Amino acid sequence: QDMVLTYIAECMKSSPELRVIFESILASAPQALRVKEVFETVESFKQASAFVTVANKIKPIDTMYDLACGHGLLGVLLAYRFPKKQVVCVDLEKRSGFEAFVQAFE
Repeated sequence: QDMVLTYIAECMKSSPELRVIFESILASAPQALRVKEVFETVESFKQASAFVTVANKIKPIDTMYDLACGHGLLGVLLAYRFPKKQVVCVDLEKRSGFEAFVQAFE
């Protein structure tokens, strides 16, 4: 767990509060944070947020969709990073971890 938290802190140095948020998720819903999914999501988040930042300069983006969102962490991170934009998470089933992520970021 410490290695995952250190990885998150290193990848998102501009948002040091994320380590505390992820610590609260680990405390309240440890089953929601699967190591592989965290790594994949953080890497996807870095790419998606860079794209949104650049694309938004060309044409304003009001809504983002996280299709086949699974646990929804990517969508929650995007909503946290871009609080003035609407983020819609879509999947066939709602995983239990989604609520833990949303609550941790509120």
